[in-house]
This record gives sequence, C-alpha cells and structure tokens, in this order.
Amino acid sequence: QYVAPQEYTLTVSTLNEHISNIFIYDASDENSPLIEGGLAGNAQVVAETNIKISPDVEDGYVLQSLTVLNGDNESVQLENHMSDGGYYSFTMPASNVTISATAEEETPVTGDEYALFTGNLVEGDYVICYNNNTWTAAMKNTVESNRLSYTDVIPNDNKIITDDASIVWHIAPSGNYWTIFNVAENKYAAATGTKNQAQMLAVGTDDKALWTVSGTETYEFVNKANAAANVNSNLRNNGTYGFACYATGTGGALSLYKLVNTT
Repeated sequence: QYVAPQEYTLTVSTLNEHISNIFIYDASDENSPLIEGGLAGNAQVVAETNIKISPDVEDGYVLQSLTVLNGDNESVQLENHMSDGGYYSFTMPASNVTISATAEEETPVTGDEYALFTGNLVEGDYVICYNNNTWTAAMKNTVESNRLSYTDVIPNDNKIITDDASIVWHIAPSGNYWTIFNVAENKYAAATGTKNQAQMLAVGTDDKALWTVSGTETYEFVNKANAAANVNSNLRNNGTYGFACYATGTGGALSLYKLVNTT
C-alpha cells in the first residue's frame, strides 16, 4: 500500500520593509514558487527537498541576515550561491522550518582592488585566501594561538576591495624561495619549526620565513624549515584556528588576489 511521504511546514515569518520579496522554490521546479507572492506565508514540503531562496532587496540595501530554523529552533545549514546564481539553498529537514530575513543600508565599499590571480607566481601585493565554496578566509598579520588569524572576505566577480592593511602581503622571490611580507606589521609570515603553528618574523632570510610555491590556479606554499625537519609544512587554513603549517589534509591550496595595477 502506497504511503505518501510526510510533509513538513515551511514558513516565511519575518521580513523587514527593505526586502520587497523573497522567492522560495523547490529546486526541481523553479517555475512554481512554493509560496505565492514571495512574502510571508507557508507551504508543505517533503523532507530532503532541495530548497532555493532568492531574496529581492531594495536598491540601496543589502541582505543583512537570512536565517532558517528547524522545529527545535536550531539553524539549518545554508549554502551560499549568490556569486554564481543569486540564491541560497538548503535541504529540507524532517521538521518544520521557519525562514526570516533582514536587510540593512548598503555601505559604499572603499579600498584597493585585488583580482583573482592565475598563472606562474610573480612578485606583487596579494590578499592570501582559502576558499571552501561557502566562505573565504583572508590571512591576517596577527598571531593567535600560535597561528596567523584570519578574517572573512566576500569576493565579488573574482575581486576583493579592501583597505585593510592587515590582510595585504607582498610576496617576493628570495633565491629559490619566496617571502611573504606584511608592510603594516613590518614582518614576514613564517613557520616555527613545529607543526600546526605559524609566527611573524622580523628577518626574511631565516629558513622559517622562506617558502617554495607551486601551482597556477591555487597555490601551495611549503615552508623550507619545516620541510627540512620533516614536520607539517604546507601553509593552509584551519577554519577553527587560522593559517599555519598544516598537513595537506587540512583545508586546501590557497587562492591569491593580486593588487590591480592602476598606473
């Protein structure tokens, strides 16, 4: 005997006045919104359905928050596809869910432009990032818990606009190696000789401040001193702690955004 799949209630509850619409779709049928009109309302949805959310924010405003909570008031994981499709998505749990969203006035972005770099590495100023498809972390010049800390950035059209000197690094050749220098701190990104650690050094000729670099789309930085000591030596990001010399199983190769030459 056929038993219909159990459905759960999807509710759009809270929108502020600067969100003119929010469209909720079953990804398998994007021509038919689950909630007509796109504003507050509810729909019945089967668990495991891939739900797409496309917020329509008034000109001059940007999305401030988008929250999906299950029946236990816990966050449901959202995937961000705004840069490549203009929507967010989540998998409907075996629970009722509530969607809420807010918008805030857009603040003009100021700063220098850094464009996603590909090809053989050349000397220049870069923002060094780890991308994991849902967020992008930029390496900072501050040391916390024996790692270089990071800040979230949002590339737009493969570009980062920033005036934050703490995330700008001058990468330059040094013999057969490369150095990673932060002008604001006047120090070099370096290993410590111990796995899962990093530091800032005043001297760029120390083996701990020298790196081999490979790659033409994403880049592997391998530390000279740690490699010689046969300990974790790849510059990677651990989303909990930050950038340091980790094993290759942590994070992934790094993306580089190079300062655009405006002269």
